[in-house]
Amino acid sequence: MPNNDKSKTPIFQRIVDIGAADEFSITENRYLRITNIASILGILFMVMWMITAFWITDSSLLYGSNGLLALMFSFVLLFNGKGWRVLASTWFNATSYIGIILFLYLLGYSSGVWVICFIMIVTPYMTFPKSGRKLAIGFSMLGFLTLIISVGLQSKFNAHYDVLDPYLLQMLNISTTGLICLTIAWTLSVLIDRSEESLKAERKDQMTFCIIFFL
Repeated sequence: MPNNDKSKTPIFQRIVDIGAADEFSITENRYLRITNIASILGILFMVMWMITAFWITDSSLLYGSNGLLALMFSFVLLFNGKGWRVLASTWFNATSYIGIILFLYLLGYSSGVWVICFIMIVTPYMTFPKSGRKLAIGFSMLGFLTLIISVGLQSKFNAHYDVLDPYLLQMLNISTTGLICLTIAWTLSVLIDRSEESLKAERKDQMTFCIIFFL
């Protein structure tokens, strides 16, 4: 449940809770928080690549693209804060997909950027509310098809900006993708545990009320 005493809530938790409300169901708030966390991870991922590209290349296109994508991911938090849940999830998944296509074009298949498609396949089901389930399926299928096409036609995806070591790119993309998957999975498990605890506490309160009422 959202914490009403925001002054005592850690800054990170306040960011994660952006848009969460008591009138939402536990499941809706869970989807919202995962969307916020995923957008934060997207921002950090893009900023990391922006700094890396800035220091080891002189290509303003590469670090400028990462900076722009980081800014785009930050809009997810803004949209959730306004209560535009479906738009926030759509924006997050669309930004993720744009990033994959852009860097697949710029850095080629050898960069390992196609691995991020695995995140694209899974995260739509974790970020879209029930009302946006068709969009979730659409984005997931889009990620799946992009993965199949990029692997099947890997020889066609050559780097247009061959300024970074492919081995370094693969190592960073694969390890970061694994870390993001681990973080999202851990977050989901924590939120599920909290949801179960909240439901147990609510049932206990209801039982206590019934006992007092009938006595």
